[in-house]
Amino acid sequence: MQQVRSAAILYLLLLFFSNCKKEHSNSGQTVYAVVQGNDNQVKYWENGNIKVVYKGGPLTTGEYIFVQGKDVYISGRENSRVKCWKNGTEIFSAANNNSRASGLYVSGQHVFFAGNENLEQAYFMPWYWDNGTMYPLTNERKQHLMTSGIFVDQGAVYLSGYETVLDEDPQRDIPFYWKNGNKVLLGTTPGRTTGIFVYNGDVYVSGYADNKPVFWKNGELNRLAVTDPFLSCYATGIFVEKGIVYVSGHEFRSTPDKYLIRPRYWKNGQLTVLSEQETGNFTNGIFVHNGDVYVYGYAFTKSPAGYYNIPKYWKNKKEVVLAAEGICSALFVQ
Repeated sequence: MQQVRSAAILYLLLLFFSNCKKEHSNSGQTVYAVVQGNDNQVKYWENGNIKVVYKGGPLTTGEYIFVQGKDVYISGRENSRVKCWKNGTEIFSAANNNSRASGLYVSGQHVFFAGNENLEQAYFMPWYWDNGTMYPLTNERKQHLMTSGIFVDQGAVYLSGYETVLDEDPQRDIPFYWKNGNKVLLGTTPGRTTGIFVYNGDVYVSGYADNKPVFWKNGELNRLAVTDPFLSCYATGIFVEKGIVYVSGHEFRSTPDKYLIRPRYWKNGQLTVLSEQETGNFTNGIFVHNGDVYVYGYAFTKSPAGYYNIPKYWKNKKEVVLAAEGICSALFVQ
């Protein structure tokens, strides 16, 4: 079995290097992608090259990336402690081990990231950091209150989030976002948020409601088209360029012996299916640069030796494999 898996990984490595050369030679853009693995390293892919930022202890990995000029910022964690690196140098480490980031944004000289802290192993406390200073967001009812993304516009800090009401049966999710710490409810339909973007003063939030993909614009719910109304489908990220709204997502289809997860994105509501392969292609988010659409995620793959993940992204529907194993958790293009 080990020989079979080794052969499969060798094939993926050849495909990986082939894709890297094609992508690097045909594009004038620089693509940065965080690759998560099981090697306790914080690392990212830059136009075909893997760059290791930090080698740490247990549960070390990168999670989010932001690039400003020549400076590369990555947030991640080591032993469940949130950390942030700039060009390979650690610039922040959280005070405790029960925290996890949910987004990263750099504006001028300020580094922001959103996250959640597990208090008393009973409920989650949301917060955001600005240059290492922590700003807690209120959780007076001590429910599961989570952040899911962050965006900074004109000096205002926006965070997407949702609250899971634990003392109701069945439990209910309430979607909203914060602007400078003030909560803004996203209507009355229960749901969860997955990302946030601000464009020309309009606030866009991706998420899902009733196990279907949606996004909110200034609080108004917009439902996205699905291929089968009986299947679960989720939006995983949102990006706006020149007024055009792009949303990433994936659809779940189960059979008696496996789960099929198919990646997709929507452009102003128009559905584009990225792959119909009978495998598990998850999306984690979307980035758009000069009209080019990047959707990133991973394939949950089975071999005779067991299951493993393959990090990848799709550029304008063309698949690019980043490494033999891992997950692409974030991507940035400039």
